[in-house]
Amino acid sequence: MKFNSQIKSMTLGATATVITSLGMLSGSVQAAILSGTVSLADLFVAGNIYRIGDKDFTNFRNFLSNSTGGADTISIGDIFVTGVQDDPLSYRLIFQSGLLDVVGNQTISASFAYDVTATNPTLQIAGAGIELTGAAARPPGSIVVTDTFTLPDSTTRTASDTIGTPNLNPTSVAFGVPGLTTLSVRKDLVLSGNDTSGEASISFLDQTTFYGLCGSGCISIPEPSQVPGLVTLGGLGLMVIGKKLKLKITNVNEIK
Repeated sequence: MKFNSQIKSMTLGATATVITSLGMLSGSVQAAILSGTVSLADLFVAGNIYRIGDKDFTNFRNFLSNSTGGADTISIGDIFVTGVQDDPLSYRLIFQSGLLDVVGNQTISASFAYDVTATNPTLQIAGAGIELTGAAARPPGSIVVTDTFTLPDSTTRTASDTIGTPNLNPTSVAFGVPGLTTLSVRKDLVLSGNDTSGEASISFLDQTTFYGLCGSGCISIPEPSQVPGLVTLGGLGLMVIGKKLKLKITNVNEIK
């Protein structure tokens, strides 16, 4: 059984929006600022920028993938990216593919990197979270996705989510770096069947949320006590709206 047969039957429209051009050299491809739903291949075009609010996602690079046991081979043309701005300070990239299925002893792994920049000088990047949505695993199958964030001083932080064997809650990270406006992200994904009876499948690869904290002249972020249902966990405000796959990060506290 394929867990994501429904997503495979969907046709993803070419909804990319070119907001503005970045200039063109004679005989070369014109770089652009993109929004909407685009192929990951579009983001690997040199100079292209994916923009959500004040966040620019650039320099997509270093795509690697491997499949074993007859599993589908994944390329950058098989993954689609949609940006979502949940509120003035919260942004997500949703990665989606219809080819992320493994059964039995099959495996699929993929990784790539990109940069994130806050273009609004009154904001900083405060933290990020990751979660698997539209994903399922039949034991002993498993799915592991990890984001590694590299800060300007070369230190790293990680956030991850694991479904299957073992089954772990998604994690988030608060960077705690005043004035942080740029960082690099490396995303690693592994699906494993692990046995003849194991299965694992993803329709929505994962979601990474980048939070902005206000500087002078910017709207303030409410304290957890001011938001119904909001609890504090490791400096991040989390609202639990259902089971594990429904966990959604909705806000952050100010870094003192």
